[in-house]
Formats: sequence, structure tokens, C-alpha cells
Amino acid sequence: LPCWKIKGFIKAWKPLEMSRMWSICCESLHPAEEAALDDHPVPVIDDLADLRGKALDLRDKGTLDTAEQVMRQALNLSIKTLGEKHPETMRYHRDLGIILREHNRIDEAEPHFRLALTGLEQAFGSLHLETLDSLSNLARVLQQRVWKPGSLEEAETFYRRLLAGCEQNFGVKHEKTLGAAFDLAEYLEVRGRNADDGFEELLDEADKLYERELRGLEELHGETHEEAESSRRNLERFRRVYFGISGESEE
Repeated sequence: LPCWKIKGFIKAWKPLEMSRMWSICCESLHPAEEAALDDHPVPVIDDLADLRGKALDLRDKGTLDTAEQVMRQALNLSIKTLGEKHPETMRYHRDLGIILREHNRIDEAEPHFRLALTGLEQAFGSLHLETLDSLSNLARVLQQRVWKPGSLEEAETFYRRLLAGCEQNFGVKHEKTLGAAFDLAEYLEVRGRNADDGFEELLDEADKLYERELRGLEELHGETHEEAESSRRNLERFRRVYFGISGESEE
């Protein structure tokens, strides 16, 4: 349970019950966070949660400049009070990266995503949900940064790590894994569309991954579910554009 979420639980309880609620919340923390939080009481986490909440609210309202300033405050406070390598500090790097990415400041977002990935992987391991989400964040900004040599190749590495990690952690049919398959397929489609050589292999793999996502969603939710129907339309579009196939598929 991320530290900023703890605040909501604590404030929902009466003062006499706060210490008991804090204890319950800490039971769900990762050991890496538990040890570090022993020296940092609720007020520190409260201040960080307030700043983070304000920054995210500003981001949601489209006030990205102010959101960035507030998130930088939160990051600096976390570094000062919790330490540069604390998992919570890594989350503020991630959140600042997201704001910078939405501001289309890709070059500035990338180092924050790299720090978040490295720190969260060291704290929680390569298969933890937050580590996998950090892989996705970094892969996306690298894919956007097409002007820098090597970025697209590195993005592919992270997309493949993400898919493999989801398969190992959640299973091949989990919705998170299907989402990772879609992300890799979308990346391969873009690469194939712009490639001079080897585009057939890229598009063939993208086709298989798009179909994998569709079949998985159909199995999870049923063929008429909105997510399955959206996936089916996407696969039909893909095959119509690149292979000249009309309808869902030719099997």
C-alpha cells in the first residue's frame, strides 16, 4: 500500500483509533518501506500526501505548470525526509515524470522514470506491480523520443520485459498481461509502418499479439463485452490496413 494512500485511511478514523489504524496499514507495507517508515511518523507522510494530492488535482485540471512545481516540492521533501532511495521518493520521481510527459517534455521525463524503475526494482523486485508499471512508463517515453538514436530499440527491450514480467507474475491470461501484449503490438505496428526492411516480421508479430489480446479478453469477459469488441475492431483495422483482410480474420 503506497504511503500516500495510508493518509486517507488514517483521517477517516477518530483520533483515538489512529494508532491502531496506522498499525493495520503498516502490516500491508513492503518490508523495504516498513523499515524506513519506522523513523518517519505520520506527519511526514501527511505532508507528502497533501502535496501529492494537490499536484495530482492540478494535473487533472490541466494546470500542468503549477502541478509540476508542487510535485517537485513533494519530491524534494521526500528526498530530505525519507531519503533519496526510499520507495516513496521513487514514486515522486515517477509522478513528476508523468506530469512532464503530459507536458510533452520527454527528455526531462525520461531520467525521472529511469530513477523510479531502478529504485522500485531494487526495493520490490523485478516482478512487483510498481516495477512493471515503471517499465511501461519508461518504454512509452523512449518510444516517443524517436529523434534520439537507440531509443526505439531500448523501448522494445522494456516492452518485452514488461510482457514477460506480467506473464510470470500474473499469468498469460491475466488482463494486465493482455494489456502488455497490446502495448508491444502497438509498438511493433508503429515500427513496422516506418521500417524500410524487416517490416513483415514486425507486423506479423503485432498481428499475433493483437489477436492474443482479443482472444484473452473474449475468454475473460465474453465476446460481446465492450473491451472485447474494441479489441476486435482494432484487429480488423490492423488486418484491413496492412494485410487487406476484410472482416475479423481468416483462419
